[in-house]
Amino acid sequence: MSIYREAAQLLERDLHDAVREGDVAAAQASRDPLILIQTYLMLARNRGLPIRSDTAAALRDLTPPNGRLDPEALAGLELN
Repeated sequence: MSIYREAAQLLERDLHDAVREGDVAAAQASRDPLILIQTYLMLARNRGLPIRSDTAAALRDLTPPNGRLDPEALAGLELN
């Protein structure tokens, strides 16, 4: 499993009860875990939804130089 898919699954776990399926349907259809991650992060930020600390650590691993996730995508998130 890729580190992107693993991070997407952690976000799905954290936000499952707060995010409707329709909110992420297009991102899931893209089959690109990075797009799904970015969608979940946008929803979490906009709605003030908490992200667990283990998920935040996994997301930090996706930022440069290790990955392609823009560090700004993590700004403003409520970490639990």
